[in-house]
Amino acid sequence: MKPAQVLCTSAIAACSLLSSPCLSHAAPHAAAKHPGKSHVYLMRGLLNVFSLGLDSIAARLNQHGIQSTVHNHMQWMAVADEAIRACKSGAENEIIFVGHSLGASAVVEMADRLSAAGVRTALVVSIDPVTRTTAKGNAYRIINYYISSGVGKVVDRGASFHGSLQNVDIKNDPAQGGHMFLTNSELVQQRVFNDVVAAVAIHAPCRIGGAHAATGPTAATRAPGT
Repeated sequence: MKPAQVLCTSAIAACSLLSSPCLSHAAPHAAAKHPGKSHVYLMRGLLNVFSLGLDSIAARLNQHGIQSTVHNHMQWMAVADEAIRACKSGAENEIIFVGHSLGASAVVEMADRLSAAGVRTALVVSIDPVTRTTAKGNAYRIINYYISSGVGKVVDRGASFHGSLQNVDIKNDPAQGGHMFLTNSELVQQRVFNDVVAAVAIHAPCRIGGAHAATGPTAATRAPGT
């Protein structure tokens, strides 16, 4: 059975076990507003039922004072356009994308869409993408956590991409939980939280021409082999 068929079959089974209908997870997760201008957009995977750990990450980030919202991966173009408008209007000055499974593939595409509009993404965190993507835009940093022994794919570096790209194989990490429920892993949640907090501290403005956005990470600051 192909990976996509496995995902769909498992999704149907999981839906039958949930107390509420699967479609009830399709609406974006509302998040509290914070005075800072950083915004983390988290994109769920298949049918919104296998990425619920993203809600926990968003809640923790919101409590930390970093505005975070959770969305359906099928909304990726609309969410990317929302981020573009927010940056250009000055409502937000730092954009971060986090995604799992199909949402992980979507966030790489979202960063490229922002790049085409003249907006830079401070950080992209993809968690076990099920389709192989290529970074072509101007994101400051991309971190891809994947399970090489499963359905997870690496993110490739395009010729036009000059940011930092790290592919981190977590197949040997304890309690990583497997692809379907990877975001429920406390280890994964802590990693993502730390990545976001570090990115906010560095501050890579979304408007092209800012101190970090103009130059990006140098070869010396990139992880070996990225």
